[in-house]
Amino acid sequence: MTATILVTGAGGAPPPPGEPPPPGGDPAPVDDPPQAAPGGIAIFDNGYSPASRTITTGTTLVWTNTGAIPHTVSATAGGFDSGILLSGATYRRTFTQPGTFDYFCTIHPSMKGTVTVTGAPTGPPPPDEGAGGLLPDGGGPAAVAGPSSVTIFDNGYRPAEVTVSAGTTVSWANTGAIPHTVTAPDGAFDSGFLLAGDGYSRRFTTPGVFEYFCTIHPEMVGTVTVTEATGPIDGSGDDESLTSGSGPATEESASAGDAATVVSGRNVRIVDNDFEPRSVSIEAGQAVRWSNAGAIPHTVTAGDGGYDSGILEPGAAFEQVFADVGVYEYLCTLHPDMVGVVEVVAPPPEVSAAGGGAGSSTPSDAVAFILAGSIVAAVGAFAFGMAQFGKAAARDIR
Repeated sequence: MTATILVTGAGGAPPPPGEPPPPGGDPAPVDDPPQAAPGGIAIFDNGYSPASRTITTGTTLVWTNTGAIPHTVSATAGGFDSGILLSGATYRRTFTQPGTFDYFCTIHPSMKGTVTVTGAPTGPPPPDEGAGGLLPDGGGPAAVAGPSSVTIFDNGYRPAEVTVSAGTTVSWANTGAIPHTVTAPDGAFDSGFLLAGDGYSRRFTTPGVFEYFCTIHPEMVGTVTVTEATGPIDGSGDDESLTSGSGPATEESASAGDAATVVSGRNVRIVDNDFEPRSVSIEAGQAVRWSNAGAIPHTVTAGDGGYDSGILEPGAAFEQVFADVGVYEYLCTLHPDMVGVVEVVAPPPEVSAAGGGAGSSTPSDAVAFILAGSIVAAVGAFAFGMAQFGKAAARDIR
């Protein structure tokens, strides 16, 4: 699914009406894509409508997620990103600079679009307004106090570079409105999904330069430079910890090895680069266990940020319990084209041993009937035997 937006100069011709997206190739095609409001673009499952627009420089575009599942509006080159847009959420951006801007949905990479901007610049772009109100690149709140503290905002780290001595603990706090991660490119450390208000800390004991990024918004990058310790370092090894803010608690666990363990529910193999099977169905209250059978790291990350495995090295496993009925999409944040679905259905109703109206019966009723019949038959046989015994005794007496 592709979309094209042409932006001409302020003196250009008025914008022509939009055209619907071309058919074919989408995971969930829609026969009649929704119509966007004037000056807007509708996001549906899975595409953008209209597929072609022409606007003048300085015009603000508004994307609205009219679908039932989360989507994003993310610049391929990292110039802008809406973050995860849940159903009904909106994202807006004013295009003031000429150029060609490709964008796509990070959850469904087949959803792609292009904004072509022509004409004279009309000034710097104002802040983007997305889920919770996104801030422009380089903006965001001031960092929390302390040289070893980093603020995560939508979408960046402040400060983006910190220098500490070996043995220092660096802390990150997500002050934004959408989820983010703190992830080393080589998988040496990973915070997993940090919802709004969550925090992550890591103690660095080895000198060196440690780069990291957000797996949801890869244009977010940061660096921790660790110098030689100025004195003895207490303990050994790098420690890390998570703190929970306002994000919802989830029933999940990750473990290394033990990839063949069977749990109550379903098992999914992670291979390079796919989930096998891609779709599973379980009953509410059961679990799905993912095992990385590949040769490279992967993740199991909910599209709505509800759960996240963090980086799973080869041989590692992750388990998630699903308590509510619904359809849950997930992906690998390291390889966004890897997607899967968990369908959770209600368990079958239990058969009650008591009650029941006229004409109804239960297994317990059947057992009771058979048992009663057996008792009656046994009593009858005993009575018949005693009668025969009595007749024989009477003949002997005569």
